[in-house]
Amino acid sequence: MPTDTEITLTFDRVDADGAPTPAKVERITGIISGSNLITYTRAIDNTTDQAHSAGAVVEYIWNADDLADLVDGILVEHSQTGKHTIKTVTNYSPAAAATQNIDLSLGNEFRIQMPDGNVILTTSNGSDGQKFIVTIIQDAVGSRTVTWFATISWVDGSAPTLTTTASKKDTLGFIATSSDTFDGYVVGQNI
Repeated sequence: MPTDTEITLTFDRVDADGAPTPAKVERITGIISGSNLITYTRAIDNTTDQAHSAGAVVEYIWNADDLADLVDGILVEHSQTGKHTIKTVTNYSPAAAATQNIDLSLGNEFRIQMPDGNVILTTSNGSDGQKFIVTIIQDAVGSRTVTWFATISWVDGSAPTLTTTASKKDTLGFIATSSDTFDGYVVGQNI
């Protein structure tokens, strides 16, 4: 969980068979920092402090941040086939006028730090259905361009115009429709 995440746990709302136990219910809210519970409050929502026996049913109450973290974790730690893998961001710093290959077997998030010049991007090791993002980061001068890998079907039929402001970035998302064809989308620009 991210630093300083609020959690809510419900104890004994139901018994092990799923039958309601309103006399035993208790909600505890706490703050987790890293992997440590740093504060908690018992008996929130007009519940009463309870002594819970072994085997008490404990439920975690999800919030929007938890769900977003879960989705991010699934995308980062699992391949498109569901195989568990831990992937990190892959950073590339190509030379000016170079061709930079994006190795899709390395993960699903790639950052291209633009050099003092333009680059050509290619891909390898993609799989049908793979989803990935590419962030283009302009250098301190800006005005750098990218020639995208072939066979991208862009929304509206043409590649987006990249932000060329110095030190700004654009993030684009892709879905592989085969090992070497893609649908391309703008996720964010001028960030």
